[in-house]
Amino acid sequence: MNTVTIDDIRKLTIPAAGSHKGQNGRLLIIGGSHLFHAASLWALTVASRIVDLVHYSSVPENNMLVANAKAEFRSGIVVPRSDVDAYIEEDDCILIGPGMTRDSETETITNTLFAKYPTRQWVIDAGSLQMMDISLIPKNAILTPHHGEFTHAFERGERYCL
Repeated sequence: MNTVTIDDIRKLTIPAAGSHKGQNGRLLIIGGSHLFHAASLWALTVASRIVDLVHYSSVPENNMLVANAKAEFRSGIVVPRSDVDAYIEEDDCILIGPGMTRDSETETITNTLFAKYPTRQWVIDAGSLQMMDISLIPKNAILTPHHGEFTHAFERGERYCL
């Protein structure tokens, strides 16, 4: 088990006094669905406390929940799914999958974005983990499967086998 030490904490840097929003970390969250709301909202809640600028893209009702709770998510901007390409290009990292369902829509979104942006830094979670074509996993991606998601992603047939 890795333990965080005081030396690890000392290596962290404090943003420069003259820096502005977005110069110290930018994250795009692509998640949520009509069925699952909480997972992507939890990701946004945590990210908005530690990342300088968070872009959030979900289904319309989740986007509306976030827009209505703007006071809590001061460092966030709601992005329609139709506009994610521009934010993928400008953000440092993309978290995809929390709260997304196991369906063809998630599969299409996930695999299309991986194929289109293989050099971006990806964190792959939940629904996207379960629906991705593993041959499209971008280099240096971070995968966050629990046991069931790992089994589903890596043991489901020739199309997806390593």
